[in-house]
Amino acid sequence: MSDTSRQQIRILHVDDEPDFADLTRAFLEQEDDRFTVETAASADDGLAELGDCPPDCIVSDYNMPGKDGLEFLQTVRERQPALPFILFTGKGTEEVASDAVSAGATDYLRKGSGTGQYSLLANRIRNAVTQYRSEKRLRETREEYGAVFENAKNGLLLVGIEDGRFRYEQCNPRAAELIGRDEADIVGRTPRDALGPENGQKVVGAYRTCIRQRDPVEYTVTLELPAGRAVRECEVSPVESSGDVTQLVVVFRDVIEQRERQRDLETVETLFRHAQDSLFLIDVDGEFSIERVNPAYEDATGVSASNVQGRTPTQLLGEEQGAAVEARYRECVERREPLQYTEELQFGSEPSYWETKVAPVVVEDTVEYIAGSTRNITERERRKTELQEYETIIEALSDAVYVLDEEGRFRYVNDEFVELVGYDRNTILGNTPSLIKDEAAVERAERELGRLLSDDGPEAVTFEVAVRPRDGDPVVCDDHMGVLPYDGDEFDGSVGTLRDVTDRKERERQLRDIKSQYQTLVENFPDGAIFLYDRDLQVVRAGGSELSEVGLSPEAVEGTTPRDRYPPEIVEELTLNIEDALAGKRRTFEQEYRGEYYRIQTVPVRADDGEITHAMAVSQNRTGGIENRGDRGHRDDRHAEVVSVVSTLADRSAFSTAETTVAGPRAEALSSRG
Repeated sequence: MSDTSRQQIRILHVDDEPDFADLTRAFLEQEDDRFTVETAASADDGLAELGDCPPDCIVSDYNMPGKDGLEFLQTVRERQPALPFILFTGKGTEEVASDAVSAGATDYLRKGSGTGQYSLLANRIRNAVTQYRSEKRLRETREEYGAVFENAKNGLLLVGIEDGRFRYEQCNPRAAELIGRDEADIVGRTPRDALGPENGQKVVGAYRTCIRQRDPVEYTVTLELPAGRAVRECEVSPVESSGDVTQLVVVFRDVIEQRERQRDLETVETLFRHAQDSLFLIDVDGEFSIERVNPAYEDATGVSASNVQGRTPTQLLGEEQGAAVEARYRECVERREPLQYTEELQFGSEPSYWETKVAPVVVEDTVEYIAGSTRNITERERRKTELQEYETIIEALSDAVYVLDEEGRFRYVNDEFVELVGYDRNTILGNTPSLIKDEAAVERAERELGRLLSDDGPEAVTFEVAVRPRDGDPVVCDDHMGVLPYDGDEFDGSVGTLRDVTDRKERERQLRDIKSQYQTLVENFPDGAIFLYDRDLQVVRAGGSELSEVGLSPEAVEGTTPRDRYPPEIVEELTLNIEDALAGKRRTFEQEYRGEYYRIQTVPVRADDGEITHAMAVSQNRTGGIENRGDRGHRDDRHAEVVSVVSTLADRSAFSTAETTVAGPRAEALSSRG
């Protein structure tokens, strides 16, 4: 409790004689250093000084122009009924003094000669102000006591003592609720009347023990209420005055309610300490200081409770981060409602992301604390960013992408998938593949999924499927499918891509036709032979009627070089012309071999991208049977036409890859070496 004896005392002195007012001020301030004297020349000026901050005491003359001292007093009393007012006059009479006291003057003092009057006035002022302040404090205390008494969460009874008998003088609403009777049925009654005979005897005994021991005494009462029997815990305490116990105060408590409250507190404490989320309590009195945190908070942030407790967010996180956190707390207090938000904080060397919830703790209509929980979502935010990146990549793919959940329903499809099947996304999602596949295709996909889920199954499978779009003919696609990562037996679904291969299938069909035509021409080439050389000058394909004429088969020739088959005088020229063809040049020349004369053309063979992959040599036997130039020219023209057709078919058949398909494993090995 503060020492009120040294508080400053503000005095308003109202007197129409300025010299006397100044003299009075000087003597009073000299008399007591707590005094501060302000002056006014009239009652109206004095009233103007009252304002919002009235003085502690008014000293006023009686005989003044305008309002006299008594009229001034009456006006003051209308505004300040208890404010100390001393009438200090030189021309007063007993009648004036009587009127002053009747009007509510605190004191009356006549002016005199000498300085002694100022000492007397100073003493009167001190006494008046001291009594005024004491009475004011007493009124405030009584008001506070009344408010506490009436609004206390526990039941309260004030017991009066008279001739050894006890009667209840006051009862708060909570006590009436716990006793199960109206306040009017309790106040003025004895314990026996209010609580019943059995309880009354026990209660009176406890009251007498309390008076005798001058200490609190605990006891219980059992009450019959409409809802059933109830036990109340009670504690009676003495109220002493001048060494005597004049009253008793009784506190009523609901035992069951108290036990439930204690159990609730223990439960809350257990949850607080063992919660997986990081929990914290913020004291909002003055500044947002951390009251306490749970062990999960310590583990998540790496900051111990001892280093956190009592510190503000600014002290813990720095000016910038702390100000942002405190702004959230301030918003929670002002709005008086929970908030949820994501924040970036840095407790260590690296920033982290937190999902935070805060709620105000309101006690008697005042926000006293903020309760909060926070969870580290840094990894989730990282995965979210990665997911956004992956989704961007997936949407940029030219293939149709789909994801099926564990029940085989579409969970996700990209824009290419939507465009391929012709259904809107809302129709697709949640539906099954039977929307776009026939029964056989669905069964095929289920079999392939079974392979993927088997212990020794592949990582992914690719199979052909016909997709039925909303409009139009079925679309042939390659379905490349895998399973989503999962732990244990919890299958989470599958993922796949659909690639439209309609154009590819058509090209493959055309290629098969071209290869068939080419092979037929090679095998039946008239009066000559065809050789296809790789870049190592090895034969990868051979055919024509001339081979059988000299006792050779295509298989015997394939895999050989010119040096393996011909004498040196032939090898050099043939090799040069084959190399020219590999360089992109067409050549026509004649050679003699074993007494036979051959006309040979060498041409380049190109892949789809225009790269030369092979050289083709087409030879025609020109020995005998040719009697004239006309026949020879006609035959040369026919030979050139056949060469043109064969070379064109060779280009279209893309022998850079087709050789492995037509010529078999040996040609594949030869091609890989070339």
